Amino acid sequence: MTLSEAELDLLLRSARALNLISALSLFGTALVAAVTAPFAERFGDSAIRQPVQFTTMLRATLLVNLVAAVLWLPLQTLRVAAADDPRALAELIGQVLVSTTFGQTLLLRSLALIVAIVLAGHMDSRRRLIAAVLAAGLGLGLQARLGHAAAADAALGAATALHVVAAGAWIGGLVPLALILVRTSGPDAVLIARRFSLVGIAAVTVILGSAAPLAWTWIGNLGGWFGTDYGLWAIAKLVGLLLLLLLAALNRVALTPRLAAPAAHTAMLVSIGLEAIMGLAVIIAAVHLATLPPGAHEKPQWPFPVRPDLRRID
Repeated sequence: MTLSEAELDLLLRSARALNLISALSLFGTALVAAVTAPFAERFGDSAIRQPVQFTTMLRATLLVNLVAAVLWLPLQTLRVAAADDPRALAELIGQVLVSTTFGQTLLLRSLALIVAIVLAGHMDSRRRLIAAVLAAGLGLGLQARLGHAAAADAALGAATALHVVAAGAWIGGLVPLALILVRTSGPDAVLIARRFSLVGIAAVTVILGSAAPLAWTWIGNLGGWFGTDYGLWAIAKLVGLLLLLLLAALNRVALTPRLAAPAAHTAMLVSIGLEAIMGLAVIIAAVHLATLPPGAHEKPQWPFPVRPDLRRID
């Protein structure tokens, strides 16, 4: 069966999205487990450790990641070199896996995430959890070698890696945070939410700081923002990020201090759910951006009747 261009693009984006989302989730889950580990003795295993639930989450996200990688590799191979013969396709897949930056990086990510799961074990050792977080962060950071940044300089690659890892710390940690808050209440829930909010503040700082050089490089001037598909999708991603920041600010300022009250506790869980959904939308926008030519490399088509001219700004 031969895939059309539209079908191949859809499958490629889906495999790419599943691979990234599962890597974000795995890193976020391991990070939340490591951050909340010091509270295990005080709050009890049922509230914090949740070894069965969190271990199942980690293994499930790893399985999704590996399945997505197995799908992504042949689809990407078909994208770069059409092959009708199954034997020729299998040979090409092997060459892409071994001889290209994409294939090598995809393999390294899979290995890093497997190592993270092995290190996490039954999640009963904080040292092993920290090591698992580092391994998962390495695998997630390799996203910089799977997109436009793979062809850029080292500084831009580092900014991309930091951007993605920070997104994993924030967005990837929302679901496991909600699972913990479901099983805690009162002052304990306040303490956990405040501890995670510190991680969120650090992650947001890194995301915003790394977004500036990435936008400057890949989008460029106003024409790139408003006159290219890449720029328009970047605006959509930016709007989603701003909404995420508003929800996070609501959680931090309005809900966390009152989390001991049942009404605020319920509102916090609803807000985290909305934040996770919005975060998923932002990730999907980011995946779509990775498949488009950068706005800085395109000739913009200005959509408005008036175009600003900044050459005489002096």
